[in-house]
Amino acid sequence: MADQKHGYWENYIAAEVTVSVGWEKLRVVTSERREWIRDSHWSSGFNGDGTTDILARDRSGILTMYPTGLQGGWQPPRTIGQGWSGMTSIFKTGDLDRDTRNDVVARDATGRLYLYPGDGQGGWLQQRQIGTGWNIFNTIFATTSPQEGGHSGIYGRDSNGTLWHYGSGSDGSLAYAGFPVGTGWNMFNTVFPAGDFNGDGIEDLMGRTPSGLLYSYQVDGSKIYQRSVIGVGWDVMAKVGAAGDFNADGHQDVYAIDYSGRMHMYYGNGSGGWKGSAVVGWGWGGLTAVF
Repeated sequence: MADQKHGYWENYIAAEVTVSVGWEKLRVVTSERREWIRDSHWSSGFNGDGTTDILARDRSGILTMYPTGLQGGWQPPRTIGQGWSGMTSIFKTGDLDRDTRNDVVARDATGRLYLYPGDGQGGWLQQRQIGTGWNIFNTIFATTSPQEGGHSGIYGRDSNGTLWHYGSGSDGSLAYAGFPVGTGWNMFNTVFPAGDFNGDGIEDLMGRTPSGLLYSYQVDGSKIYQRSVIGVGWDVMAKVGAAGDFNADGHQDVYAIDYSGRMHMYYGNGSGGWKGSAVVGWGWGGLTAVF
């Protein structure tokens, strides 16, 4: 059964069994167990196989999924949408509407925010609008927060460098008005969620400065803390973002696309550092969104 509490869903289960032995009857009632339903994380992929996928939009508005396999590395890509050129921001959210399937959110040029629910097989269910006025933000992304029962939330950075957090309701709507969770975020030209990069069970948020420093933060709902520099020289990359567990070693990785269009994969070591890198693709320079 399920109870709704503060806009989130909570599972509980109990059982009653009566056993007869001759004239005697034994009645056993198990204790009730309650636990929060944790949203599926965006790094578990879009096509339902549990492995990470990278989505990309080209200049014509075609959206392509680049799946990975159980042993890591690429599987054959496939087109999953057209007409996405009108969107000014597109990002993966994990299971925002809590139907066990991962989703995508996009913002159009007027600032309207849309939820595109995934069907669990690399396709879509019916889209719906979940917000307006989001053109005040120059960066938007989603994370999953242990502080909020393992549910996904959406963050936006405004022109002043203030980072705002919006929690989500059980149907994928934004359950309450946003509130500021940090300032000074305009020091970065790229900000993205990186999954649990350091292995502590909390989502990590990364930001790259124009000078090429890569910072990592822990982010948990309204709390952002423990800043550290985890890399230098990242200014040579045109795009930087989270890849999920690309090589299937149980740790989160980061991709970077250089100005010649090569995709580099930087493999995380599970404790906040790196254990090597490799070029894993070419021709990524012409894409207008990679996420």
